[in-house]
Amino acid sequence: GKSSLASALALAHGHGYLTDDYALLDGRSLHVYGRPWRLELRAGALREFWPDGPPRGRTVGDKSVLDAREHVAVAASGAVDLVFFVQRGARTALTPLSPEATRGHLGEPVSMFRHCPDVTHGYEAAFHALALSARGYTLAVDHDLGIAHAATVVADAIAAGR
Repeated sequence: GKSSLASALALAHGHGYLTDDYALLDGRSLHVYGRPWRLELRAGALREFWPDGPPRGRTVGDKSVLDAREHVAVAASGAVDLVFFVQRGARTALTPLSPEATRGHLGEPVSMFRHCPDVTHGYEAAFHALALSARGYTLAVDHDLGIAHAATVVADAIAAGR
């Protein structure tokens, strides 16, 4: 649901789209850098966002891949104010996290950089600073209610400054 959620926030609520995947964190500025060039969505999300038929794109596995620049406002980097950890749930609910819990959810660096100490050096301090400066939440998503409902819950939280 993370791809659909990121897309719904951009398509239906006007937020910028940075990435729905990995992002690089600058440990000094706490800005993130993503890859905003594509939206990867499953059939259900496509029907929800484009009920009259989805735009043309490529198919990769069970997802359609669209050029994000053709559909949403994209950004290459941004400051981190909120962090959402998405999980399946019996009901859609947004739960605030303490900085300690946010840090725990951040875990360790992933991808090819995990075993590159020159790249990941200092991540602990950066993740700690991010957990202190950004508000963290778990977002339980009831998929029966649809991703649009979850996106509205998140957009309302953003608008309320929670």
